[in-house]
Amino acid sequence: MWMQFAFGVLRLSPPLFWAMSFVEWCAAQQGYVKRIQGAIAGPPVTQNEMQNLMAQFPDRKGERS
Repeated sequence: MWMQFAFGVLRLSPPLFWAMSFVEWCAAQQGYVKRIQGAIAGPPVTQNEMQNLMAQFPDRKGERS
């Protein structure tokens, strides 16, 4: 599982993977997780931003989501 993550997701070369210490490996995993979480779960939309979006993209009568 570690090698799949290292080579497939982090795209590490085998020599780099095998040369890493456990501390370096943990830091690489944590950095990846933080980057992904930031991309997926950014800051929440403020009330003002939501109102602006609702004004820009109003619901059309009769449409359901």
